[in-house]
Amino acid sequence: MVVVARDISDWIASEREREQMRATTQEAARLASVGELATGMAHEINNPLMGIINYADLAREEVEPGSHIHEWMEVIIQEGERIAELLRHLRTLGRADTVAPEATDVAAVVEAACALVRHSLGREQIDLALDLPEGLPPVRAVGHQLQQALVALFSNARWAVAEARRQGRDGRGWIRIAARPVAGPEGGAVLVTMEDSGVGIAEADLARIFDPFFTRRSGRSGLGLGLSQVRRDVGSWGGRAYAEQGEAGGARLCLRIPVWREAV
Repeated sequence: MVVVARDISDWIASEREREQMRATTQEAARLASVGELATGMAHEINNPLMGIINYADLAREEVEPGSHIHEWMEVIIQEGERIAELLRHLRTLGRADTVAPEATDVAAVVEAACALVRHSLGREQIDLALDLPEGLPPVRAVGHQLQQALVALFSNARWAVAEARRQGRDGRGWIRIAARPVAGPEGGAVLVTMEDSGVGIAEADLARIFDPFFTRRSGRSGLGLGLSQVRRDVGSWGGRAYAEQGEAGGARLCLRIPVWREAV
């Protein structure tokens, strides 16, 4: 009897990676449809909204400051401006990507994003830790979009740490950001992760955290569009954004960005 054995672990890994790429392509198409619809709605709503804000402003000027009507006009203007902000975010969902991805130094972009938030994190008693090994390969990305994506992840992590404190957790919070090369077809990728000591993400919400209009924040503190833009940008480079449970009970948000190749 002859037994032939073959190691198919590489084939399994390649198939898994291809399935992830197919899912990313399908998600990009879905978000493009959402963006097209959102852009049209934003345009139709914006014109009458500007009329409401302008006439409320005129009415406010005609009444006595401090009166009930003056206060009501203030509320109408404030709420109208909040809707206008939401419409501006909606229009970004449908914008055409005019900046081509290029070879990007992911470590430099991560360090630049950390420099933007390090002071405010210290003021909020949140420790920041970086793990950036030397020799990371350049990735296929748009530098300023990647920096904006990281700032959005920082915003999510800061809220989660603050929310944990509001729920009674003592001590300093922390955010850890790391990057490492990962294997895969077509040259592999760099995996950028951001983990926090915050409230974490419910298992049922892990797949929804990057969806448009999904937010864990109550009241008016979040529109639910920041992370969806992150996924849209990363997806446009051929990458993937997803969430995991963190090891310490918080959340880990991940950006898998393909390594730069000259012919893509």
